[in-house]
Amino acid sequence: MRKITILERFRRRRTALNAALHDAHALADGVLQNVADAIVTAGEDGAIGSFNRSARRLFGYTEAEVLGRPMKLIITTADPGDVDAEPVGRRRDGSCFPIEMDMSEVQVGERTVTIASIRDISERTARADEERRRAQALHREVQRDRAAFDEAPIGSVITSQVGQIERVNQAFCKMIGYAAGELIGTNFVALTHPDDRPESQRVVGIVAHNGDATHRFEKRYVHADGRIVDARVAATAIRDDEGEVAQIFAQIEDVTDARRTSRELQQAQVEMLARLAAVAEFRDDDTGRHTRRVGDLSVAIGERLGLPTAQLDLLRLAAPLHDVGKIAIPDAVLGKPGKLTTAEFDQMKTHTSVGAQMLAGSGFALLELSEQIALTHHEKWDGSGYPAGLAGDAIPIAGRIVAVADVFDALTHERPYKPAWSTADALAEMADQAGRHFDPTVLEAFLSLELAAVA
Repeated sequence: MRKITILERFRRRRTALNAALHDAHALADGVLQNVADAIVTAGEDGAIGSFNRSARRLFGYTEAEVLGRPMKLIITTADPGDVDAEPVGRRRDGSCFPIEMDMSEVQVGERTVTIASIRDISERTARADEERRRAQALHREVQRDRAAFDEAPIGSVITSQVGQIERVNQAFCKMIGYAAGELIGTNFVALTHPDDRPESQRVVGIVAHNGDATHRFEKRYVHADGRIVDARVAATAIRDDEGEVAQIFAQIEDVTDARRTSRELQQAQVEMLARLAAVAEFRDDDTGRHTRRVGDLSVAIGERLGLPTAQLDLLRLAAPLHDVGKIAIPDAVLGKPGKLTTAEFDQMKTHTSVGAQMLAGSGFALLELSEQIALTHHEKWDGSGYPAGLAGDAIPIAGRIVAVADVFDALTHERPYKPAWSTADALAEMADQAGRHFDPTVLEAFLSLELAAVA
């Protein structure tokens, strides 16, 4: 057997070592080239020394185009004059994008090499911006809701299920002579004249356990100065996301002054309900003008149909209350940007019956028409609408008119779940629904309008 010389052993070991080094280098390069992050190295002079595959995809350069060039070719700031500005990536085409970058230094012999791991965070930044916009929009809605409640001309109170006052507006405070801070936490019934407390407590119990209707009754309050305040009260349950009664909303009208006319009482109620309708619409329509536009457009359609002036005057005030029942729909459903689930849509549909219940039982022609519109404006000519599935002439004419006005305004204005349609696209879609969704005669009157005059 031939003996292996020391030289041969050395050569074999060197060959094995070179092979191992080659494999290690190939493995390291494979990892470097296939990691998701862009990996860029630079020497002490800031010149780019390596540029992996992810970096080439991210920045749009070939490796040959960047080797030896400074890092500032691909990394800059949105404001070069601000030393604290966040770094951004710059593509070959000059466009910039937000990045997240981790940097470390390693010693390679006597050289210091900087390794930068870079990732594009455009989607994350966009999501954060969208969440911030939604939070700001929600804050604006809350502020508008609070302003509408606080500035309402009729006394308004929100209590817990057992009648403990949680929120009260200035009109009610003025009515009975107490500051809001004195009323919060007290029991609503305790403010009542002693002789009226049993009946008041009974109504609170009914609303709390069977909150499907608005309960209207008269009672007396004891003012802070001892005098008696006669009032008319409408109490309605507010349900939580699970459909359970969580709070009670009461509207309180001071009827002590016998000289107050029936029309003044009616107008005060309508104004409060209109404000409630606006609160609901602010969550669908950022301008809050949907209710007014529907009222104006409904009157314009009614004029083309030849309705009497007195009926048009009622329609102008009643139509804006069509969606007052949305006050009972949770924000998570009403403001949902995506498609509603079947359960959510069923909950949304209840705004018609809830709105009708809120407006029912007044005896005033205006509120009776408002109740009728709230209940029927989602019925369809072919019977496929809700809540009752009425068809044809069984749907009151006011409901048929508002159905057209409401759909046109909803289509042509932005909502949380859709962008605004052009007028032409909206008219084409509605014309296609003649005899199905809409009364053909009402739709013909609508299509004959000069819409710019009523928009």
